[in-house]
Amino acid sequence: MANIHPVVDAKVLAVCEALNKLPTKITPKVFFMRFLVSTYSQLPYLRGCWATKKGINSTMDLASALRDEINKTALGREAWEAFILQEAIQIASKQEPPRGNFPKGAFHSSTTVANHFFTAEEQQVHDNQLTKYHMPFIYGLLMGILKAGTPTDDSAQEEERPPVDPTETPDDSSTSPEEMDGIAYELAHNPQDRYNHRAKRIVTTICSMVGFARNRRANALQLHNSVRFFACGISERVQEYMNYLGLCSSRSTGMSALNTLAKGNIKMLKTVMAINKEIPMAASICIDNIDMERRVHQSSVGHRSHTFRGTWGYIHLPNKKLLATLDCSQLTLDAYHEAIKQVPSMEIEPMMFLPTKAEQEVELAVWKSQIASVLHKYLATPLDKKTALPTEPPQVEQISHEAPDLHMLKLMDASDNSAEGMGQVFHNLLQQTGLTSEEFFSQLQPMDGDLGRSRISIAYKPSEPPVHDSSNCGAWQHLEALGFPSDKAIQKKDFTLMVNQMERVFEAMSNANNVPEERVQLPTAQWNAIVEECYETYFTPKARSNAASKDSPKLSNTLLQLHDFSTVVEAKRAMKAGDMAES
Repeated sequence: MANIHPVVDAKVLAVCEALNKLPTKITPKVFFMRFLVSTYSQLPYLRGCWATKKGINSTMDLASALRDEINKTALGREAWEAFILQEAIQIASKQEPPRGNFPKGAFHSSTTVANHFFTAEEQQVHDNQLTKYHMPFIYGLLMGILKAGTPTDDSAQEEERPPVDPTETPDDSSTSPEEMDGIAYELAHNPQDRYNHRAKRIVTTICSMVGFARNRRANALQLHNSVRFFACGISERVQEYMNYLGLCSSRSTGMSALNTLAKGNIKMLKTVMAINKEIPMAASICIDNIDMERRVHQSSVGHRSHTFRGTWGYIHLPNKKLLATLDCSQLTLDAYHEAIKQVPSMEIEPMMFLPTKAEQEVELAVWKSQIASVLHKYLATPLDKKTALPTEPPQVEQISHEAPDLHMLKLMDASDNSAEGMGQVFHNLLQQTGLTSEEFFSQLQPMDGDLGRSRISIAYKPSEPPVHDSSNCGAWQHLEALGFPSDKAIQKKDFTLMVNQMERVFEAMSNANNVPEERVQLPTAQWNAIVEECYETYFTPKARSNAASKDSPKLSNTLLQLHDFSTVVEAKRAMKAGDMAES
């Protein structure tokens, strides 16, 4: 309704004058109060549509107008905020997760919890139920508060960074020394999307903490965190503090859940390892050594740090889709013997070991994609990216995105890499799988192993000391300069980190001029021609032969180094793209 309406204003004044006449003078406030609360005669009928679909919008407009009038003074604002606070408390106190056992309630018992409870899909289901159905008011209130502000931190960081092309793929998680541990969060390009994702996670966690504080049996997030904290080695003191804040359940609850999961896993292992004649391929058992140290902060008699040497592993079940594509008649022992008999008469031709024309084209595309990637990252961008040479390697044999069917084995105690230690491992495997000795060893087929390498006699001989070179300080010198702490050891099986560090050291040692801060834009034809020329000049076998024929070996050595190091980059980019054929 408009602010100036003479006819309506005149009628309002007439009503006010009528209210101020004898025999009973009343104020407009008394009139509105009696109109809303009185049960006399037809008054309830006259206000009957105020809270219905027909009249709720105008009713809320009336409440908004009353709010604006009250907030014109400091005293009014204080009274209004106190009123809204009490209303919010009443609404929020009525919303809580339902009581009882899941799925009717929100309680998850540590004695009945299963593996699927800890999956990301199950956690998303719990979060949706909590925020949409159980506590929507608190969730909406806190999200509104966070959305009312601007993501100042993200905006400031985004202003300091160079502009990023949204069509480009983000860098991997190892682009900074802080993220080289292999643990990082995937971030979106848009700072607003990052802010919204973070806000939702914060508000959902707060709702769970409030629900747990009111009813400690609403423990979906807390039970999940309790098991996760215990498995990650969080100290008991820290976990007690997290439990006090409502972020996790008690440590005893987490241990009880782990015991329940262990019991269920024992049954599952015996089920999946049972002999099934309908499955032509047995499960794969993958094991490896592990050293676990129990560290004691304050040593005393009988309480000292101790290292336990054992074996860990898992069972990998064959993919059902893969089994459906196999010919079961070719997986028998007779078929294997028949194939072995044909080996002496088999003619081996050199062409069997040479790449085909299609494979050569793929290798050529991989080389050019590496050159295009460097050109695009440091020097220039094409005007038309659709017709430019791709910066990503071509797809050859994409790895399936489906998660493998793995079942963890219980940690096993083994003395060392000896016959006795291996016997202890097999004994533990028999106990966990529930198979007899005949059933187990009749299907056992060792595929790969290095348990005996420490028993090789040459391993006990002293190694020849390297030639002393004062200029050879090792890769740690360069990694230290790049921000990676030299006192932080690399795990021997962290191949991803090793490849990343090899690439960093190689780039840091390359003799090149300073790269310009701004990339220039080139016509797509010229951009493609630069990639083609670079490949023909430096990366073909002919280029390496021509360089080797020159008197100075510098160019030849550089090309050989580029050729060898390109395999490292190729393997990294292929595995990042999920392509096992190229790696």
